[in-house]
Amino acid sequence: MCGKTFKWSPSRHKAYNVKYCSPACRNADPDMHTHYINMNVKQQQMQPNHVERQGYSLLNDLGVEYVRQHLVGNKFCVDAFVPCVKLVIQFDGDYWHGNPAFFPNPDARQRKRMIIDKSQDAYMATCGFTVCRIWASDLKIKPETIKAQLLDVLARLEHIRALPE
Repeated sequence: MCGKTFKWSPSRHKAYNVKYCSPACRNADPDMHTHYINMNVKQQQMQPNHVERQGYSLLNDLGVEYVRQHLVGNKFCVDAFVPCVKLVIQFDGDYWHGNPAFFPNPDARQRKRMIIDKSQDAYMATCGFTVCRIWASDLKIKPETIKAQLLDVLARLEHIRALPE
């Protein structure tokens, strides 16, 4: 992609047809960018998992107008997006996202996911979005507390939005 030459390691099979010398090289490829967007669109068309269904049910109970599986910044597919206040809501599975209440010593996969989550949150915050992450166990065990917290966040964001600039 970038024009640099690189050697195949003996363990690599040339049938894979690798054309990138590094992750940075791969990320510079506009075809890969299109591929990632298409993957996000495909994810949007999938059926929600049980955690997302619980979260959507909670949002419906609150009467919140939101968009399911919304593509933010042409980059990340989020679980729920409240456009009127630029609120992103992510319903995180306890295992997959490494809930510290259950996984005080996360494994390598969880640590990697936690880094990705922090990176996505930082990117979305830079773009002017507020991110609210909700643990699956909290949705199940204390939905009323989660409802109250979401109402508080929504009220705060609506108040900020209503302030004169």
